[in-house]
Amino acid sequence: MDIGFKVFKLDSSNLNKWDPDYNNLEQTLIDTTNNLVEGRNELDFVYEIMLKYGIDLTLPVEEYEIVDKKVYSIGFGALLICLDDNITKEIAIPLVEKIKELSPETSRVVFKDNGFASDSDKTNIKETLKTNDVNEFITI
Repeated sequence: MDIGFKVFKLDSSNLNKWDPDYNNLEQTLIDTTNNLVEGRNELDFVYEIMLKYGIDLTLPVEEYEIVDKKVYSIGFGALLICLDDNITKEIAIPLVEKIKELSPETSRVVFKDNGFASDSDKTNIKETLKTNDVNEFITI
């Protein structure tokens, strides 16, 4: 039942810390390809990102589907977060259109670093957002 307020519990980070085994760096790199803690849900990550950026937790969090990818909008588009996998450059223009539709004063976009289909997709998305006045492009 939604009665109009949220309850939060302080917990450890949703991101795995870099803690290399110097005797087996190759396996450490393989093990850390996914830096998100198992068993946590996407909203856990969304709220952690909000906390890390000092964003008020009372701001509305809306969910959109853009090119079959789930995108969270915080503060009417001031922060957009996509934690899906296999993100391609096809998301860039519809994402820019969504930002323009929401018309925030400033905008930043956060993606999961290992969620991109390729490095070239990541670079193309970053450059497309940059040329369309998106203030920040961040990967976690």
